Amino acid sequence: MRPVTLLPLLLCSAGLAAPALAEGDAQCLEPAAALRPGIEAPCFSFEHQGVTHTYRLFAPPTDPADGLPRPLLVLLHGALDSGAGLEAITRHAFNRLAEREGVIIAYPDGVDRGWNVDLVPIERDDVATLVALIDAVNARAPVDRSTVMAAGFSNGGLMALRLACEASAHFTAVSAVGAGLPRALGGTCAPERPVGVQVVIGDSDPIVPAAGGAIRFMGQQFGDLLPAADGTALFVARAEALAGSPCGTAQEEVVDTRPDDGTSLRISRWPCPGTRVELVEVVGGGHTWPGGLQFMDAGVIGVTSQEAEPATIVWNFLDRFRVE
Repeated sequence: MRPVTLLPLLLCSAGLAAPALAEGDAQCLEPAAALRPGIEAPCFSFEHQGVTHTYRLFAPPTDPADGLPRPLLVLLHGALDSGAGLEAITRHAFNRLAEREGVIIAYPDGVDRGWNVDLVPIERDDVATLVALIDAVNARAPVDRSTVMAAGFSNGGLMALRLACEASAHFTAVSAVGAGLPRALGGTCAPERPVGVQVVIGDSDPIVPAAGGAIRFMGQQFGDLLPAADGTALFVARAEALAGSPCGTAQEEVVDTRPDDGTSLRISRWPCPGTRVELVEVVGGGHTWPGGLQFMDAGVIGVTSQEAEPATIVWNFLDRFRVE
């Protein structure tokens, strides 16, 4: 294994080569105006269960003669946002990753700008929709189905954790940024096979508390999340149950390459049979994507750590699950 008006609550960069795709054939959801310039990935659509879904797709240039399938990384935006919004918040770092690593990047738009993670009653199967997205992408750029991964922010991070619990047959590893595991989902979480799980969360996140409990924003509270440490422990336990043998002792690391930014990274890694679980606590970090845009005032969402480039923390974990 190898300060904008739209909050991506729970809920682009010059000089790059053009993606190896024709112009898109659909109209995707727009991000906030301040995030709109520079969006690079073209927009496509697919039908699932009678609903038209849109997504942006950035695929690396390929040699038509090889036709080799590529790993797929699905990036899930936060609530009230869009795929283009997450592309901008992450400073197009994953598009650069696609060109460097030969990975296909998909940025789907959630219905009503969000994902159903069972925090509020919604009759919509977003797990099935995201599984169907794999087929839609594959029709345009061949996908290596042994290496399909997901990462999300806030509401999209919660959705990534739901995929780990309910769609491990399709997703080999996930990363959840600014997110935690809903307590109710933890009670039913039953991966079919070992799945890599990474949780990245700020210990000063004012919206998604690392200590667990209700999500909080503008005086409202909803949902009930497990503490980040308990959520990762649950995935360790699930990996042990699937393998019938214990995971290794957690390996600890502290990263503080930018003392001037007021944050650091406290990383705990559990090597498990056939997989890995990781908790990245952003000490001093808020409800933000490390290395990404400070998309709202720090007084509202907290500080954005500059300890790493936007794709580094997530990809350093997910890259271990590529099948060569």
